[in-house]
Amino acid sequence: MALAIQQILKRPKVNTTVLQFLKACFNIFAFIILCILCFGHIEGHDWWNQPVTGWDENKTDESWGVYLWNWDWIDCMYFAMVTMCTVGYGDMPTLPQSLRIFNIFFATLGVIFVAGSITTIVNFVAEQGRKRFILKQRMLIEDAHRAAELVKQQQRDGADGVPEPPPSPPADERAYEKAEESQPKYPIWDRLIWSRLPKRKKTLKVLAALRPTGAFFCLCIILGELENSQIEGCGGFGAGWRCGGNTGCDEWKLSHELGGYCWSWIDSFYYGFITYLTIGYGDVAPKTKGGKALGTLLVTMGLFSFTSLLAGLADIQAQARLGAEKTLQERLIELNEVIDQDENGKVTADEYIIFNLKKMGKVDDMTITLLKDQFKALDADGSGELDADDISLLTQAAEQVENEERSARHQEVS
Repeated sequence: MALAIQQILKRPKVNTTVLQFLKACFNIFAFIILCILCFGHIEGHDWWNQPVTGWDENKTDESWGVYLWNWDWIDCMYFAMVTMCTVGYGDMPTLPQSLRIFNIFFATLGVIFVAGSITTIVNFVAEQGRKRFILKQRMLIEDAHRAAELVKQQQRDGADGVPEPPPSPPADERAYEKAEESQPKYPIWDRLIWSRLPKRKKTLKVLAALRPTGAFFCLCIILGELENSQIEGCGGFGAGWRCGGNTGCDEWKLSHELGGYCWSWIDSFYYGFITYLTIGYGDVAPKTKGGKALGTLLVTMGLFSFTSLLAGLADIQAQARLGAEKTLQERLIELNEVIDQDENGKVTADEYIIFNLKKMGKVDDMTITLLKDQFKALDADGSGELDADDISLLTQAAEQVENEERSARHQEVS
């Protein structure tokens, strides 16, 4: 059985270290610098990306679709993050043929190599939940040690040495204390808000996991109004929230010459969800320099918020499945299930490990049965264990079996 448990617990080490986390951050920073050096307009290097024209003040159609474009560091940084996060809005001007050839290799570098750095950072953040679970279990071990020491002390002292429990209070006093303890310890307004929620602690954890997502969508709203404030004719900051519903917002955008560049509140949420899910249709995207600077942050933040939400929800489910919030007494009560499974009335270390692995969803009965059958097949003498001599003999026997099978196949071919 020990061999079976070792096979169950055997798994590759995938923990992300702080050094790997910092290295991933450095890779992203280096990729952005490379993009600025390759695509940015540097004085004296016009042979690479010649500036023919650029956006005018209001980003109108007159400056859109030019063959070459004078990219500054904001445009390069925006382009790098859109490439790394595989959002691909398609809102950047057309590249010349030479840069398209180069961009094939540049995009491959960003997606295959640098995007892996984003995965490393996400894994590093997700692993913090598992570390919190391990820390809670370490605290539970300390409680188990104290309980075990108390049992040992009672066994040494004998039954006479065990202190008597304090006398019970009168019935009416117990009823009063019980009623007093049942009263909520939090304010009345808090009780009215949370009284109908069956699992308040779990709800708070879900809300905590949603915090990065909430911050992301708030910044998307700010981005839309920032675009409205910088584009002439859009009505300034806050105009996107005064257009009303979908019909009113359509009429508001059609009433302006540059309405196609204005952002309604629907556009802000639409841009947020499309970026959040890394789809990137490109029909709504920032056009101004300030909007692109903020959009550079939002592209990365959207990816991190989405993965952080998934990791947070998975962490909540894992903690519920692993019993991270269970006390020592609750775990001891669960051990009665292990005792009921056999007739000896005892719980061995192997049984305890397998029981908890099944509770955690790490292994099922089919896998345990398979590993038990494998062990029984290897245990030729039926001793219940395998030593070095047994493994050596089994290796020789396995080699003999392979030779016999090889000879049989050779005879069939001939």
